[in-house]
Amino acid sequence: MRKLFVICAGLVMLTGCSPTEGDAISKAKQSVQDNLKDPNSAEFSDVIFYPDAIHADDVIQGYVCGLVNAKNSLGGYSGNKRFAVRVSLGRGRDVINNPVILGENVADNVKEMQKEAYKKACTENK
Repeated sequence: MRKLFVICAGLVMLTGCSPTEGDAISKAKQSVQDNLKDPNSAEFSDVIFYPDAIHADDVIQGYVCGLVNAKNSLGGYSGNKRFAVRVSLGRGRDVINNPVILGENVADNVKEMQKEAYKKACTENK
């Protein structure tokens, strides 16, 4: 009877460990903060997780997209910038790609490519 209880408790603990959309958003926000001049000043808004169309029960993957406003090197807030982070969580390993923050230190033609990539990654109907 005791073995059965231990096995059941272990199964309950394992099923509770599947990653959630909240986990994906949290890790993506941390990734964005890690790439800012003043990470503690980051203010996030409109943050949404866009899951991939095909997924497994124990893996969550897709894009986390939203807006971030943070202080620049002069100490002032730079205004909302769109960001996108590719996230894959589960099966004992987490992969969080470097975030793309649109319009950050790039040429105009690259900004256009960023906008197109953002539009493709950060929409409901992929």
